Amino acid sequence: MTKDKLRTKGSGEMYVWIPRHKTSKTARVPKPRTVALCSDAEQIVKRQIAAHPQSRHIFLNGRGSPFTRYGFRTRLDRLSARVGVRKINPYILRHTFATWESEGGIESTALSQMMGHTTTRMLDRYVSNTHEHHMKAVELIAARIRKTALENVPAAKEGENVLPNVLPTVPESKETCDGKVASPSVSAS
Repeated sequence: MTKDKLRTKGSGEMYVWIPRHKTSKTARVPKPRTVALCSDAEQIVKRQIAAHPQSRHIFLNGRGSPFTRYGFRTRLDRLSARVGVRKINPYILRHTFATWESEGGIESTALSQMMGHTTTRMLDRYVSNTHEHHMKAVELIAARIRKTALENVPAAKEGENVLPNVLPTVPESKETCDGKVASPSVSAS
């Protein structure tokens, strides 16, 4: 990355401006991409610029040359070996980032834009939904249903549980002798 790609907003926040990128080559109306930098990233960039004031590049290798993709990959390989994990590549980092941020509740449109995608459909390739992610989603849905049910039920006495009277009960699934799960039928209480 070169110093001329850094921009600062009127409020002082730093971001990276990328005029030519992968999707700009295929877009009908190519638009530059911007990547906002958090305060920690800003500090790293400022430290690198101060360490190499004569260079137009921000991140330099040990010989003072800009990092190449091969040099970066070698660095990742060494770091992986040092911490005892299998070799990582940049795309694994993208997948991990997308999955963690999706699980963390980052809205899909914002996450898609941060990753440089033109549509949210591309996130399907990057986000690996885990069992925990699904359970968290189910709990959020259940909480909204409970809230809606409570808002639409006549006032109850303090501490009285009105939900069993409002929500349907679902019996547990039973496994059949051939290993298949029999679907329970939903019955109102």
